[in-house]
Formats: sequence, C-alpha cells, structure tokens
Amino acid sequence: MSQLIIGVGGSQKQNANLPTNAVISDMVKAIVVTESASDQQDNILYFEYEPISMMLARSVEKKTISIIAEFLEIPIKNKEVLVNLTLANYTTDKIGRVRILLKNEYPNEINLNIKGVNGNQVNANNNYFFGDSKVGFNLESNNIMEIPYKLVFNESGYTELTFSLIQLDSGKVLASEKYGIQIKEN
Repeated sequence: MSQLIIGVGGSQKQNANLPTNAVISDMVKAIVVTESASDQQDNILYFEYEPISMMLARSVEKKTISIIAEFLEIPIKNKEVLVNLTLANYTTDKIGRVRILLKNEYPNEINLNIKGVNGNQVNANNNYFFGDSKVGFNLESNNIMEIPYKLVFNESGYTELTFSLIQLDSGKVLASEKYGIQIKEN
C-alpha cells in the first residue's frame, strides 16, 4: 500500500526522518481538513470534505422507483455494448403489470439497434418494450431488478436514451430517466 507523506514548514534537516519519497514544502505552513476552506492565500493546504449529514440529505430522495442505466463499456460505432438496467422499487407495495420502454430520442441522427434483452435475442430499432405486451412483469416491493441489454449504435455522435417504466393497464409512466450518450468512432 502506498502512502503520500507531506512534510510542512521547516528545513530539510528537521524533516530528515521522513522517507525519501515524501513531499516536503517550505511554502505550506499547515494542512487543514475542513468543511469550508478559506478564500485567502495563507500558505495553508486545505482539504475540504462534505459532512456525512449533508451527503445523506442530498442522496436520499423521496423517489419510490429508480431507473439506472449503466453502460459497462464505452459505446463505439457499430460495436455491441452491454448496458445493465437496474430497476428499484423502494415502496412496500408490489408494482404489477409493468413494462420498460427504451426509446432513442434522436433516431434520425443515430440509429439504435437493440440486439438482446435479458439474454434473449432481439432485433429492434430505436424503440423497444421489455415485458410481455399482455401481462408485463412485476416489480416486487423493496426489491431491485436488473435487466441486461445489448445495444449497437450505427453512427458516432450524441444521442439520448429514455428508459420509462409504464403501467400496462393505464399507460401511466411510473418512472422515467433520460441518459445522454456520446458514441465514439471506431
């Protein structure tokens, strides 16, 4: 395990007991770990951190359903890319008879081919519903479900993909997330 050791102030002689790979500075007179660093140039090296209570307040939203698309590889033109779609139901109720709609927002600029969903071969362009058209699927209470997708983009450039969780009976969108995707040239 590597360590970064910083010696502050004083002379080389005073810091003689530090290892040879230590960083020594005569300019930095102190190191301070704080919630809010000073704007003044005072020769103090500040490390800012965010208090845990503030981080929790920001990360805990009142969302009941979450959709997260994780690209496991960098999207490259005409190359298959694996996307892991995670659905989370934070409620105590089962959400039944739902489907996921995957929609390419810019099909005229970049064509999207959906090759596989959840291990099944698929051949669809730009839009695809995951889940049987008659019964959909259930998202159990306090549960997380993962759905792997295989996608191919036929052009390089920018597009946006929207993943929507839709109630089969009413057509109501229960949750939706849009992701901006930059596709690289081969």
